[in-house]
Amino acid sequence: MTKEQILKECGFDLSKAKATHAWLNEVNDQQATVVNEVVTAYTDENGKSWVHLCAGRFDFLLDIKNLSDSETWDDANKMCAENDMELTSKNRWELIQAFRPEVDRIIEDLGGEPLEDYLWAGDECHGNYAWVFDAAIGYLYDVYKMYTHGVRGSLAFKKS
Repeated sequence: MTKEQILKECGFDLSKAKATHAWLNEVNDQQATVVNEVVTAYTDENGKSWVHLCAGRFDFLLDIKNLSDSETWDDANKMCAENDMELTSKNRWELIQAFRPEVDRIIEDLGGEPLEDYLWAGDECHGNYAWVFDAAIGYLYDVYKMYTHGVRGSLAFKKS
């Protein structure tokens, strides 16, 4: 899926994205640096750094570090909940992949670990299967939930 297809599918609204980033720059007194219309670096009130992605109905923060490199899907969900996050959804992974160079650059600029290996998605697929994001090539696969993969949390962006 191309970047343009993903943006069209998720209802990308350039004016909303620009307004959001203007708000971030104003409220956070230069804590957020605008990279383009969709991806920004963001530091919350506790000093934790995130990648902020905003496009259409998507407005979320991605953790710049893995919570774990090897967990089952159930354990990955539990680990995210314990850290006040959720597993990054399949749709969020698709948007992240559409802007992968910008996302990886911001993660590295903030001292995080770039996206690599297999990372769980929060969506179940069917039965005992869930989606996993293959960061090496940018695809999503359905895999058995008892396999172990990396955990990278995210959360819906909450304006204070």
